[in-house]
Amino acid sequence: MAPHAIVQLLRYCSTQPWGADYKATFPIAGVDGSLTERLRVAAAAQSHHGENRLAGRGEGALGFATTDGGEVVVFSILSNNFNLPAKRVTDAIDELVQAIVEDTPGGH
Repeated sequence: MAPHAIVQLLRYCSTQPWGADYKATFPIAGVDGSLTERLRVAAAAQSHHGENRLAGRGEGALGFATTDGGEVVVFSILSNNFNLPAKRVTDAIDELVQAIVEDTPGGH
């Protein structure tokens, strides 16, 4: 599934009457589930809801995040067939999520 399709699906889910309940099933970075040890510092922790394990040899993050400015964003970052240690890949993904939640002057 393409990251864009995942974002579209998550956006759709968030507009449904059951959207808040669905979002609540996602682990919270740095707090629980498969993301307990991820994004434990700065604004990304506790604002990022997502999943990090992908079927087969892949890593990623997808879900909802609230930026420093209070804007809710939907994101999907997927990586597969990499020849680096998985820790390096998840660290890079975490840095991308951190960049998403940090507000930058003049845009995203």
